[in-house]
Amino acid sequence: MCQFKPGVKLEKQIADRDEAYKEFVRSLPCLICGKPSRAHHIEVNGIGIKGSDYSCINLCDNHHTIKDESIHKLGTVNFERYHRLNLQEHQIQLLRQYIRQKTKEANETN
Repeated sequence: MCQFKPGVKLEKQIADRDEAYKEFVRSLPCLICGKPSRAHHIEVNGIGIKGSDYSCINLCDNHHTIKDESIHKLGTVNFERYHRLNLQEHQIQLLRQYIRQKTKEANETN
């Protein structure tokens, strides 16, 4: 038996968005090769729906989408194996670094 009534719209889940955090991630070099990076979301909320901006990691275009060993061509699991990385651990390190930076900035203005 269906729990939803016909004609009732389900609320779309909206992930956390933080442009300042993505800018911070983009300011860092690619985690693989050191070239300028983009913010790549490692979590998704469904097909074509990006996860939280706080799940971003720093990858250049080559390691994001272009090269055969890019995350989009290998998939996350194979990308981690190929490059011998733990992306969740890197994501956590980025968040810690961002929080330290914001805390320092806040303390300097007070």
